[in-house]
Amino acid sequence: MSDDADQNRLRITSAIVFGVIAILIASDLLLDSRDGVGWFHVVLEGSVLLAALAGVYVMLRRFRRVDADLTLAREDAERWRAENLSLCGV
Repeated sequence: MSDDADQNRLRITSAIVFGVIAILIASDLLLDSRDGVGWFHVVLEGSVLLAALAGVYVMLRRFRRVDADLTLAREDAERWRAENLSLCGV
């Protein structure tokens, strides 16, 4: 179970990092737009913002998929355990 908890912690940390990056870039874009920076700079930072948001989206989809897979695996393990207990006569 420790490995599951470590992996879950790593996924959550990764999603938070992508989210923080997105927030920092968005606030920088807002400040830069007030200063009248060039379009290339805005497009470049905007693409980095989109990449960070895509990272958050991918991580959240993986969370859901891993949780669903884990639920199925636990159900299978419980079913297997019950079948084997009945075969052993316990």
